[in-house]
Amino acid sequence: MLDDAARELEAAVDMDPKNTGARGRLAVVRLKSGDLEGAVRDLEIMEGAGAKGQAMLTNKAVALQRAGRFEEALVAVDGAERAAPGDPRVLLTRGIIELKAKDPAAAWKTFEAYRTSLGDETPPAVYFAYAILAAGMIGEFPLALGLGREGLAAHPDHPAILVNMGSVLDRGDETDAARSLFERAASLIPCPPQAEKNLGDLAYRGGDHERARGHYEKAIKLSPNLGDDVYLKLGNLAYNDGDTDWAQRLWGRARELNPQNEVVKTNLELLASLD
Repeated sequence: MLDDAARELEAAVDMDPKNTGARGRLAVVRLKSGDLEGAVRDLEIMEGAGAKGQAMLTNKAVALQRAGRFEEALVAVDGAERAAPGDPRVLLTRGIIELKAKDPAAAWKTFEAYRTSLGDETPPAVYFAYAILAAGMIGEFPLALGLGREGLAAHPDHPAILVNMGSVLDRGDETDAARSLFERAASLIPCPPQAEKNLGDLAYRGGDHERARGHYEKAIKLSPNLGDDVYLKLGNLAYNDGDTDWAQRLWGRARELNPQNEVVKTNLELLASLD
């Protein structure tokens, strides 16, 4: 009922623009419903009105991170740390931002600090999901797998832990073990799109193009904006089948999602030269 909640909170804010409580809740509703820019706008209005609390700044950092605005997200999380030094929620948010900003070494250090701040408390699933990736990306594969086992013991069948642990196994050439985890994740309801995409990648690399196509199509049905790579590979499969029109549409979609993808650009130029 997020739409209903948003309408009620918007009405409250319209009646009293200084109602920071209603605006803060509205920002959270927008964040949960995927209206990232709307969430950032509301949080910036609160900040401009003098709100400087940890929760507001952390929510702003999360919204900016999900919108891909990583530098701004780090500025917001810096403010949250000043408001609440050592707060575990802020540390976890910082680690996730650093990882998504492609700085796994910094992310791993932050995750270590986060784990220390918890003491004997069991971390939430989101910590394990991202810490597994950070450890794997800095080459600490045994540590990543240990985190995966610990995470699944605490949060059995959590989709992100299954998928990310599978990704680490795949990078370590443990293909069969990776496939088992991806299949386990894909059997969950709701199915995580990345599990289908990763199963497609395994099939694609193994030359089983029909199986790859099936997994990729399931993945983009679940998440149409999953990423340019899946559309690139679907386009490759269509081109190999001689369906150049469909290949062009798929590669075009990949270019929309990532205009910097040079392989997609080259493929589209090749098709254009054949006309």
